[in-house]
Amino acid sequence: MPRQRGNQEKLTELTEIEEKQIVFSFVLLDVDGDRDFNPGLCNESNILPRLLSNLRDISKLTFRKLRFEQKDRFDFHPIKWADTSKSGFRLDEQYLAYTPYQLQISGKGRFHGFFYDNHVFFVVWCDPLHKLYPFQNRGK
Repeated sequence: MPRQRGNQEKLTELTEIEEKQIVFSFVLLDVDGDRDFNPGLCNESNILPRLLSNLRDISKLTFRKLRFEQKDRFDFHPIKWADTSKSGFRLDEQYLAYTPYQLQISGKGRFHGFFYDNHVFFVVWCDPLHKLYPFQNRGK
């Protein structure tokens, strides 16, 4: 008979997950679907050096540090679809239960995706011109 895990074991496991450094996954990156979020726009926007620098810096953080200590630096926040130009990611239903987030990767540039286990950020859209929130860009 399998042994039931105690509360202390569960707490230890959660603490270990929260202390893992963030890693990025691009397996769900939408490269063909939406022209506003085509990664090819990153070349046209000359954001590659800052994008790589920010990816390096975010990869040194834990989810907790990103959320509570660095959220302003990386404009990190959950996406509220009602405030955006889109209604949501076009992904299989199994992924839609995860909270969508945005991360600043350059001046206007953002990655949109979600966290799995509070340390793997699945990038779904590359948004170099911040088109997901078009109303925030007026006059910029």
